[in-house]
Amino acid sequence: MSEKPTLYLMLGYPGAGKTTVSDIIRDLTGAVHLNSDRFRQHMFSKPLEITNEEHENMYKHLDYIARTILESGKSVIYDANLNKYAHRQEKYDIAEKLGANTKLIWVKTDPETARKRATIEANENPVNRPFGNMEAQTFERLIQEIESPRENEQAIEISGEEISPENVAKALGI
Repeated sequence: MSEKPTLYLMLGYPGAGKTTVSDIIRDLTGAVHLNSDRFRQHMFSKPLEITNEEHENMYKHLDYIARTILESGKSVIYDANLNKYAHRQEKYDIAEKLGANTKLIWVKTDPETARKRATIEANENPVNRPFGNMEAQTFERLIQEIESPRENEQAIEISGEEISPENVAKALGI
């Protein structure tokens, strides 16, 4: 019998290093990396000005793709704004219905480092920050919305300040 696929869920501040860690997980495991910023960029002509309805539709689309990939037996990295427990629970439910494992990856970074990456130095790596610099007010609003993992989530913590394939592999136990 083959191993069950895993749904990796990403959590952390903007600029924490979630996408960098996601890329490393992809390289280590072969999981398919679904990045909400890249999807938003392709789905909408003005990706920074999408409505709540468009936002919900984008996540429904990502959920559909994640389900389809998990059903095929492949693992998925859900690299999106899953900062609220309710949003993570929706993904846990998807995995449970499909018999997949879940791993919450909490990329922990000092808020000042994350703020600098997200609002000042964002254009140094446009692959990971397709929308460029974030407004400082947006960053502050988003970090206030983050709900820390609950005890039942058993988050795997990875330092966003010491990201390397070795550190990610060690945190994942692979």
